[in-house]
Amino acid sequence: MHATYKLNTDRNNIGLDRYCQLLLDTFSCYSKTKLESLRSNINKARGNIVQSIGNLADSPHSKNVLKTLRKINEYGVADLT
Repeated sequence: MHATYKLNTDRNNIGLDRYCQLLLDTFSCYSKTKLESLRSNINKARGNIVQSIGNLADSPHSKNVLKTLRKINEYGVADLT
């Protein structure tokens, strides 16, 4: 979710609170989730994203995901070789 937020906010300049509210308003799976909880969960997972994907076997899927995540500067994904 954090990666999706970052990819969208860079283009649309949407703040995290507004992005979370849009998720809550749009998807029924979040109907019982509070804004603060969703915002906290989005930020909590970002540290493990690149490491988790990088630990996957050499597959075209992991390489494609890492290629997309390189667009998010704060993730610090190195160039793929």
